[in-house]
Formats: sequence, structure tokens, C-alpha cells
Amino acid sequence: MKYNDPELQQRLAGEYVLGTLQGRARARFERLLLRDASLRDEVAAWQTRLMPLAHALPPVAPPPRVWRRIQARIGVQAVSRWSLVFWRNLGLVSTAAAAGLALYIAVAPMRTPEIAYVALITDTHAKPAWIVSARASQLTIKALAPRMLAANQSLQLWLLPEGGKPVSLGLVPLAGSKTAVLPTQVRGQFAHAQAVAISLEPAGGSPTGQPTGPVLYQGPLVVS
Repeated sequence: MKYNDPELQQRLAGEYVLGTLQGRARARFERLLLRDASLRDEVAAWQTRLMPLAHALPPVAPPPRVWRRIQARIGVQAVSRWSLVFWRNLGLVSTAAAAGLALYIAVAPMRTPEIAYVALITDTHAKPAWIVSARASQLTIKALAPRMLAANQSLQLWLLPEGGKPVSLGLVPLAGSKTAVLPTQVRGQFAHAQAVAISLEPAGGSPTGQPTGPVLYQGPLVVS
């Protein structure tokens, strides 16, 4: 790996400060810090840059009743292994998702100040999987890493509005990004939503308009 690449140094320094760089990679990075002054400067810059975001995004543990209501609306069986993982982990990964979202916002070019809502969707290991952004009448879903799926299956994105049924936001790209137009009635639901989720569905999406398969991914929805 070319550690003298400025872009790579910036990304690794950001992951190091956030705590998402772990194991051997973290130990190797710390050894590099001992002999690379520019890398130490990059870490210091990240610490300064992310400190205000850390104060602005405090971890909040949602009350159990909120997730019970969401679970009831989705209708996932209580014995489903993926369902149990989803509802138990969503509150725990919110802090990690917020930190990852802070990293994404900090390094992304500020070309879209009109963005209203953003969600960092993570997998069951709290690893970032997709970025979802909604601004005006436009929805963008960007895959952070390629995913594999059987030909007869699809991943479908759902908005989870408070007091209502899940609202389909369309199919999720397995790689790259996808942009779609948000209907007016769907845009209004974002103000009442707390999270988004991705379920496994047949090819082409749910045949019922509601989730029919297990929930594989999730993420809190925040105002950008």
C-alpha cells in the first residue's frame, strides 16, 4: 500500500481518529505515525475538524417502545434472526453511524448544501454499506462497497415514518450510485421518520408494497 499517497493518508487518519481503523491496520498506522511528521499533522487536523461534529452528534439511546412500534409496522417475525439483530443493534450502532456520517460530511465536497436528510446505512457488524441522501425531489443511494446477491433477489430501501407503515424508496444498487425522483407524498414522510432499513426481497422488489423478507441493513435518519 502506498502510504505516501496524500488521499490515502487523509482517509486513514480520519478512520484512526474515529476509531474505525482497528487490529493490524491500526497498529501499522501507529508505527507509521512514529516516523512520519506529515501523518501526525493529518491526525491532528482530523481531531480538530471532527471535534465540533462530535459535540453536535451526541449518542442517543432510543426508548424500547420506539423500536417495538417500528418492528410491529414492518411485521418481521420475532423469531427471525436478522430481525433480532436489527432491532437490538440499531440503537447501539447509531453512535458509530453518526461518527461515520461525520467523516463522510467532513471529506465530501460541499456541493449540495440543499440536502435535507442523510442516512448512513450499516450492516450487522456496524460497517458502513450505503449513504442515502434526500434533497428537494431527489433521492440518491450510493453503495460504499460492492455487494453480491443472487439473480432472483433484490435489496429494497424503506423509510420508517413515525406512526405509519414503511414506505418504499425503491431498489438499492449493489454497486455505484442511483438517483431517483421522490414523489411529493413520499417527501412529506421524511419529516416524520427516524430511520431507514433495507430488506431482502424477490427480484424486482416486494410484491406487496411492504417488506416481505428479512431486514439486513439499517441506519438512523438525520437532518443534514
